[in-house]
Amino acid sequence: MSENVYLVVEFAINPGRFEDLKTLMAAMVEATQRNEVGALNYEWAISDDRQVGHVYERYQETITNSIRHVCSKMNTPVLNANHRKWT
Repeated sequence: MSENVYLVVEFAINPGRFEDLKTLMAAMVEATQRNEVGALNYEWAISDDRQVGHVYERYQETITNSIRHVCSKMNTPVLNANHRKWT
C-alpha cells in the first residue's frame, strides 16, 4: 500500500543567482512531470525580494525515496542547502 508523503522545503537563494534559479526550476518541473509518476503536487513559491523560496511536494511513495530526491536537488550553486526546513 502506498501512502502520500508531503515535503515543504525552505531555501535561501544565493545573491545574484535568481535567473539561474528560474532555469533550474523549469528543468526540475519538467523532469518531475516526465520522470516522477508518484508526484501528485510539485509547487514553487518565491518571496517578493527573491531571497527565499519554498517548494511543496506531495508523492505516492516512501518517505526515504522522497527525501533522497529532494536532497539531490538542494546541493547546487543556486541554492543554499544549509538554509532548509523539513516539515
